[in-house]
Amino acid sequence: MKHSIFTLLVTFFTSIVAAQNVNYNEARSWFLLLNRAQLSDHWSVTNELHERTFEIFADQGQFLFRPSLDYHFNANSEASVGYTFINMVPRGKAKGINLNEHNVWEQLFFSFSSGKVKFQNRIRQEHRWVERIVVQNNELVKSGTNYSNRFRYRMTASIDVFTFKKSGHTVFVNAFDEIWLNQCSNLMPTNFARNWLYVGAGYAFDKATKIQLGYMNQYDNLGGNLYSSTPIGQLTFIKNFDFRKTE
Repeated sequence: MKHSIFTLLVTFFTSIVAAQNVNYNEARSWFLLLNRAQLSDHWSVTNELHERTFEIFADQGQFLFRPSLDYHFNANSEASVGYTFINMVPRGKAKGINLNEHNVWEQLFFSFSSGKVKFQNRIRQEHRWVERIVVQNNELVKSGTNYSNRFRYRMTASIDVFTFKKSGHTVFVNAFDEIWLNQCSNLMPTNFARNWLYVGAGYAFDKATKIQLGYMNQYDNLGGNLYSSTPIGQLTFIKNFDFRKTE
């Protein structure tokens, strides 16, 4: 596992070193609502809603809906199958033509602790259908879809920094790095696609209710030795539900 993580990190940093042209975009804001319903010790359903803007609190960029069905092997590992719908508002010449993406994915998640730090690992395999824009009669129109595969790996580290004795509420910090790799039809990696680097702080009212504010840098491969770097402010609200029967 350590060798696999090292290989992914080397791939990412090699891509950065090779980059000669980087566009620096204006800051953006993302708002996330994350929910999970625990149905039994082994089964749960999860959903994510994302609202993403091209500017801080302005200019619609993306809306994302991501439900999944999860199987819990134990308290520290699970497998999921899910679906993602993304409505995208392109910029530039294609502005005004909303694009939709549909993707299905498989995911493995496992966690462990080292001292007071909790580490989480997430591996996701995506199969994507993205609407295609073409030129017809000197106009941009949607025509069919493009299919592609993509691999994502995220490692998160989190630690509780303060607990209020009276209420039991907790202040925590966490950080993650996620690398994205494009793949060919047989799922072999072809090139670096994107990297997310995030750091944030949060407030846990209890184990099921949390709010978090953070900063993320999104680094994208645009092709042709051109890259982009985008600063993103991110606000996340987490609310989980437990429907397991208690005796």
